[in-house]
Amino acid sequence: WTHNLDEIEPVIDAVRRELDHRYLNDIEGLSVPTLENLARWIWHRLNDRLEGLEHVAVRRGQPGISEGCTYSGRH
Repeated sequence: WTHNLDEIEPVIDAVRRELDHRYLNDIEGLSVPTLENLARWIWHRLNDRLEGLEHVAVRRGQPGISEGCTYSGRH
């Protein structure tokens, strides 16, 4: 582990609050809120605040029939 989970959770919660119960198309940088764009947007919000961030994974749907995207800004 590179971070204490008590340090990570508030950072993730802050980004979650930016998205929760919002029309994603109205959020700057998400005018086209595909899973790929959403993963990239979240990456950029977290990367400056979580040193060593490896990737961001976004999934939707039920287990076994879901779809998703993983984004790593390092590559």
